[in-house]
This record gives sequence, C-alpha cells and structure tokens, in this order.
Amino acid sequence: QQKAYEMTLLQERERQLNEKLQSTNEALRKSQEGLAREYQRAEALLLNILPASIAERLKAHKKIADNHAEVSVLFADIVGFTERARSVGAVTTLAILNYFFKAADRLSERYGCEKIKTIGDCVMVVAGLPTARSDHAKALTRYALELRKAVRRERFAGEPLRLRFGIHSGPSVAGVIGKWRFAYDLWGETVNLASRIQTSAEPD
Repeated sequence: QQKAYEMTLLQERERQLNEKLQSTNEALRKSQEGLAREYQRAEALLLNILPASIAERLKAHKKIADNHAEVSVLFADIVGFTERARSVGAVTTLAILNYFFKAADRLSERYGCEKIKTIGDCVMVVAGLPTARSDHAKALTRYALELRKAVRRERFAGEPLRLRFGIHSGPSVAGVIGKWRFAYDLWGETVNLASRIQTSAEPD
C-alpha cells in the first residue's frame, strides 16, 4: 500500500512537471512569435527610412559614406502653401501634405528614384543612387512631370495644387548620420544648386 501511494505521488509529480514544461514551451513559443513580429516591424520601418541596400549595409555595421560621381537632385514645394494653410486649418493642411508626399513616394518607386526627405511642404528626391544609373537625369525629369500631373488633380484652398521645381545634376556625397534617429542624406554643390533653383523658379 505504501508503494502504491508513493507511485501515485510520483505520477502526480510527473504530471505537474509535464504541465509546467508544456506551459513553459507555450510561453516560449509565444515569445518567439512576438520577437519575430517585432523584427518584421523593425525591418519594415528601416526600409521606410533607408534604401534597401543602405539598410543591409547598416545592419552589417558598415559605415555609410559614399561619393557619387553623377546624380540628379530634385526639390519640389507647394506654391503658396503657407498662406493657404492659414485659411484652411490643420486638418485640411495635413490632408494636402499627406496627398502630396504619398504621390511623391508612389512615383519614386515607379521611376526608380529615392525620396530622401521632406522639409516642411518641400520634398527632396534623387536619382542615380544608391545604385548608379546613366539615365538619372531623364528618370528624375519624368518623375517631376508625373508629380506635377498628380498634384494638379487636388485642390487646396479652392485652387489647384501647383509646385515649384528645382533640378540639378552633378557629384554628391551621401551617407547615414545620427545614432538614435538616423537619416540618409546628401550633401554638396549639386544639392545646394538644386535647392536654390527651386527657391527662385517660377511656379509650374
């Protein structure tokens, strides 16, 4: 009878250990699934911030500082944005900016360009990096024409959206700066000239 009692205790202990093991395995599985989801989110976020090839180099802990012999840089902003924004309020203003920047993103992908950043109501786009291409100027010109056409469909404060463009081609330096909030950006006279052309250009 004593042996039977001890056997019952052992069986109960074994059952409890198995349940605990199953519970631990289930918790581990859920934790791994959660980590996988977070990794996928982080990957998607990284690819939203950086070109894919730059993201891969950054993950490999490589320093991103590149000289590009020939690229084309574009700046485009909304004509009369500040004055119109005052008259329509925050919700409409943000809706217009969202429409503009989404169009810029969509067309960047179509024409193989890179949207580098937004500055207020201005967008900066480049062709010819991170991968060099001989038709960078043509690609960016097509991009600009399509962006112009896309925004004309929208109205802002009762008037069609109009853009002011600046495009210039030449050498440039590109790289990733920052630590916690890093960014991929360009520098050089090509960038400066494109920006100055955009500032002084006539509306489209």
